[in-house]
Amino acid sequence: MGEPTPHPIVQVLAERGVSKQGLAKATGYQRGYLSMVVLGHLPATPKLRRKCAEALGMPEGELFHAAGSAPDRFPGDATLKQVASQ
Repeated sequence: MGEPTPHPIVQVLAERGVSKQGLAKATGYQRGYLSMVVLGHLPATPKLRRKCAEALGMPEGELFHAAGSAPDRFPGDATLKQVASQ
């Protein structure tokens, strides 16, 4: 049995020069949990999908091709740019 296929978010993070740690800080999730999701070991929850899309400033449907819920705003407002400037 081969390795799980990495999540498309891996490419987005690489293109933007964002680490999983940076995404973790922006979303409020632990880096280890995000790693498990982006490596395909765990599914992305609707809440995680929304937070990642907001943090990366892109539509949820583009970031998560199989998004099953309509995107809406999450209770936080930190973006990667805001986190990086701190």
